[in-house]
Amino acid sequence: MSDADLALSCTRGAEALVDGLRRDSGITALDFSIASAEKVDNLIDTLLSADPIPEQMQLLIGLYVGEILVRNLGGQWVPNAQFMQPAVKLPTGFAFPIEKVKTRIAKGPGDSVETFVSQMAIGPPTTKDDAARRGWRLRRRP
Repeated sequence: MSDADLALSCTRGAEALVDGLRRDSGITALDFSIASAEKVDNLIDTLLSADPIPEQMQLLIGLYVGEILVRNLGGQWVPNAQFMQPAVKLPTGFAFPIEKVKTRIAKGPGDSVETFVSQMAIGPPTTKDDAARRGWRLRRRP
């Protein structure tokens, strides 16, 4: 699959989530804005209160989160062999929104999507102190 086909597929998946939630549940708060990341946390909590969230729904939610980054932060969808799923390449590095959603589901509200998107918006930390304050781990480049 070409990068262009991957990007189109990811965008369509995110849009399918929004359209389906609007049609089936009347949920209209997902508008691909950075502020809508808080609504993603609310959606996850609502879905978890009923049943475990199916893998396909986790994927669609992750694509939505990634599309927030693409549309608002200049990102682009790229293949990622490490997680065997798409990632978002940002001007400041890479983000793994599908993994983020899975982590949020597994660990709960303390690992919020809203915080993840906010941190992506302000960019990576530049010092060890900044990293520690924001809960990041800096790695040396090889």
